Amino acid sequence: MRLTLHAPSGCLRLSIRAASVGVVSKRSSHSVIALYHTHIAHRSCRVASVESTPTSALPRPSCPLISLTLHIRDQTGTAGQTVQCAGTLASQVRSRIAPSCSPTLAPCSLCRLLVVKAEQPIQLAQLLTKPAHSIINQASDSRLRLDAGSINADGFGVGWYPTDRDDGDTGSSGPCVFRSITPAWSNANLHRLADKIKSPLVFAHVRASTTGALSEENTHPWTYGNLIWMHNGCISDFSRIKRRLQADLSDEYFAVPQGNTDSEWAFACFLEQLSRLTDPLKPTIPHATLRQAMLDTVQLLTKYTDEIEASDPSLLNFCVSDGSSVVATRYITSATEEAASLFFSTGSTFEEYAPGSFKMNKADKRERIILIASEPLTFERADWVEIPSQSCIVITPRNNLLRFPIINDYFRPDVAAHRRDEFARAKGYRWSTIPVSIRPPVGHAPTASVATQVS
Repeated sequence: MRLTLHAPSGCLRLSIRAASVGVVSKRSSHSVIALYHTHIAHRSCRVASVESTPTSALPRPSCPLISLTLHIRDQTGTAGQTVQCAGTLASQVRSRIAPSCSPTLAPCSLCRLLVVKAEQPIQLAQLLTKPAHSIINQASDSRLRLDAGSINADGFGVGWYPTDRDDGDTGSSGPCVFRSITPAWSNANLHRLADKIKSPLVFAHVRASTTGALSEENTHPWTYGNLIWMHNGCISDFSRIKRRLQADLSDEYFAVPQGNTDSEWAFACFLEQLSRLTDPLKPTIPHATLRQAMLDTVQLLTKYTDEIEASDPSLLNFCVSDGSSVVATRYITSATEEAASLFFSTGSTFEEYAPGSFKMNKADKRERIILIASEPLTFERADWVEIPSQSCIVITPRNNLLRFPIINDYFRPDVAAHRRDEFARAKGYRWSTIPVSIRPPVGHAPTASVATQVS
């Protein structure tokens, strides 16, 4: 929802956006307009015009956006009261929109993350600074956050695997990391580095802190040997499970976290699970092993929060890489609520066709570059696919993209298939589990064929 306020001189303009998870009804829109009229009358302001238009700028059918534009003028002719109107209205927009349009809001602040894996090194500026909806712009203008209205101003981090070879092989060299506690949009060094550095594998993260102080130690991503890790979301009631988590860590991985965020302790938990399968300090680790360690970590954290009956769902969008493979999750400890957003895009090249406008070219069926992001970097709907909740995504060393369901008590099968079966049962159809035909044993003449019969 967008609210535009104008002072009499035209020098004041305030925009408020709110993306709903559910469908915004006309009735709820009218109630918001009525709220504006009531409050404006109380503040001696008047509405110049009201506009309501649907928009579909982002590729997310389940999250329609409705734009309401109100032009408000102060009858007294002073801009001060108009500013006061704007401030009060802004605080009431969320209280009116959230209950009527969204089933739930996130229990924590949400970060934004980006993972890029390509066959050939790609310039960081093409991913971080140049796209119109780059991760830096998402830090101040996010469109798909569950905690709508917040910004990611608590620092940022970029990790990449250096390479001097034309084939894009990172070899055994560990990742480089640049982190800062300043907002991403105001850091000049980030722009300078992005213009000069190329890498075939990039991690980027802009932070909105939930736990932990504002410091570089608490800023994503983190590294251990050749591994790099970052997280979007939060572990619910982390203070209540922290001692239990730490008690299950060996001395080696208990000493890994240098900060005090739930995300870094989740990394230590991952290293503990990985150490039971292989040595985490190996230069390369099979993607199947990374995936299993990730699934074990998610299940263990879920167990911790379930045992204490956490007050809110945990949002566990994790990403990890060893320089050759990437494993990412989109997960929430709830069977009914939506996880933090996550999308992917694949193609041959990610190119700029106009200033600030990028698209994914698909010259063939090969996946030569893969992007995983909290939000699409472009507004090309056909380029992006939403990753379902309770999923684990794997990018293999050969750039094959694989998806695996995370099956536990919070997993639900395909909704469309469930509705199809329910529809058939509602119509009175029944079917047997007997196979259509049974092959007779070898050496015996067939006597009869067994077939199913629909009643």
